[in-house]
Amino acid sequence: MSSAERRHDFPPTLALAQGRCTRELSVEEFYAALGASGLRFGGRLRTLRRLWSGGEEALARLELPEDLLGPAEHYQVHPALFGAAVQVLLAAAIEVGRLTTGSVVLPAGVGRVVWRGRPARHFWAHARLRPEASTAGEFSGDLVLYDDDGQVLGEIERVRLRPARREALIRPATRRVAAPRWSVAWRARPLARTDASEARGLWRALSGVSAGGD
Repeated sequence: MSSAERRHDFPPTLALAQGRCTRELSVEEFYAALGASGLRFGGRLRTLRRLWSGGEEALARLELPEDLLGPAEHYQVHPALFGAAVQVLLAAAIEVGRLTTGSVVLPAGVGRVVWRGRPARHFWAHARLRPEASTAGEFSGDLVLYDDDGQVLGEIERVRLRPARREALIRPATRRVAAPRWSVAWRARPLARTDASEARGLWRALSGVSAGGD
């Protein structure tokens, strides 16, 4: 598919995405594959409920944790929504071998975002990898979110994912902090004696009130 055809076809309808992504995948096996690559999602972040593949495309049924529904109302685009949608893009990458065991990738950029509405607790997300040749394991794709009626809630284009070395992610947590090269030391010194005239002058400077009737 050419770039012009892809642009004309974006965003696809939910029905079109369902027609392209017909092979259902195991959600548990998907999260296990992510874990093998170094990306481990905890319970609240495991938002995928069902997952389908269609080559370089993937479609998922998602569910937000109930405790995020309240906070999500305060965001135009809640961070959890973006994180959930990126998981669908990762599913497409795993299916075609762009994400392999031991390869940790992190979002590195977004080209364009169009937001049309707020999703409910349950929604759909479609991901399609872009055909650009990846550089050093980097890849990108487009995301579309839908409600249960098939209405487009949001479009996120050119989401770019870049590899990160696992050692670089672990090192900050385990690296020993060097001992400080400076320290504070208090030294005892005798108080300097001040005669009465100097004391009265200091008092005037500090308070603006004359002392001793001067």
